[in-house]
Amino acid sequence: MSTELAADRDTALRAVLVETSAEEGRRAPRRRRRWMFGVGAFALAGALTGAAITTTAIASADQANRVFRLGAAAEQQVKTHGVLLGAPVVADASGTARLALRSAPPGATRLAVSLECFDDGQVVASVAGVSETVDCSVDTPAVTELSAPVGPQQTVTVAAAAGGRILAWASWIRDRPLPAASAQQNADLSDGRVTHAEYLAAYSRYAGCMAEAGYPMAPVTGAPPFVFYAVPDAAVDAGADGTCYAREFAQVDRAWQSTLSDLDVTCLAEHGVDGARLSIEQQLAELRRLGLLQACLPSQE
Repeated sequence: MSTELAADRDTALRAVLVETSAEEGRRAPRRRRRWMFGVGAFALAGALTGAAITTTAIASADQANRVFRLGAAAEQQVKTHGVLLGAPVVADASGTARLALRSAPPGATRLAVSLECFDDGQVVASVAGVSETVDCSVDTPAVTELSAPVGPQQTVTVAAAAGGRILAWASWIRDRPLPAASAQQNADLSDGRVTHAEYLAAYSRYAGCMAEAGYPMAPVTGAPPFVFYAVPDAAVDAGADGTCYAREFAQVDRAWQSTLSDLDVTCLAEHGVDGARLSIEQQLAELRRLGLLQACLPSQE
């Protein structure tokens, strides 16, 4: 697996287990499907103002609302590790959409692409030889992130597999600088495997770091083998979540999740279920339904 695809998968895996909440008192965990976001109306500073958007003519209030939701979904995805920069570009097209972005703003590192299809199906987003296949749905934005050389103008090409209509949105991203993994996290990874006890201990260090930064985590809920938690929006905006997660938990978290996800797919296949087509949460739900959770998952010791 390439470094970029691994990073995309890691982001998606974490999105299944963590929610960001703008309400200080509400931190109940919620699980999300890969790259899918149900987004309500909330303000996005600068990037989503009508004057800033370079787009085809917006013909209706419905289309304007769809464009706003695409930007909101991208902001929600990116805010855990970066910020959107400059004016987004939007295209409404059938079959293939092309979005030409101006030269990257200072500090830009990658591109965010937010999509909505008018028929369910797969879409391939590509720029400068980098591509990603995304499951695109009616009325539900899907977001992916693409690496691209900064500086020159870039054109993002978005092609629907079935040639259907696509509404596509793209903007530059500036990633937040993150610290290296702590000595303890490196020690957890040194033998090439992560135990459930190491996973829980790494989560505790992450939660402790957040508390020290002034953003205490909600009590852990949910069923093994994962922990489910919520992160206050303020912690994400301040960069505390990204810093604490990278230092104490990120690599252990993705190692544990990757191990279990691979096992889920293999074990489900042995029982006649195509787990590769399911999200992580769907894989776990199917294992529980079949009574295979303990048989398919490794010892949690």
